[in-house]
Amino acid sequence: MTSGFVFAAHETISILPPTHMDGPGVYEETSVAIGYAAETRNFSVGPSLSVYSIPACGATLCGRVAGVAPGGHAQVNAYFYGRLGISVNGTLSWIGGRSYVLPGGVVAMVVAGPVFRWSPE
Repeated sequence: MTSGFVFAAHETISILPPTHMDGPGVYEETSVAIGYAAETRNFSVGPSLSVYSIPACGATLCGRVAGVAPGGHAQVNAYFYGRLGISVNGTLSWIGGRSYVLPGGVVAMVVAGPVFRWSPE
């Protein structure tokens, strides 16, 4: 990878553990991003759109909340040992709509973990 501006598309699916009898939840995010890449790191940021169906509990009720949420996405990858590195991925989404379980608002998710860079060499 050489240094320069990058264009990226991300597709992330998160499976959430069940609460009570509502079963597991699914939070799917699609984003497009622009950023900058260097030999040992890259960064990208851009808008996202999420589709979700999640079990949730409010102050008095529990149930399933589903909908579509616009938001933003950022990702940083840092390679510290050749092709091996760490990736940090963050998302902010606006969950709205009418729900007896949860009011609308901003939802944040941050995920970090190892990353392996593929190379044609």
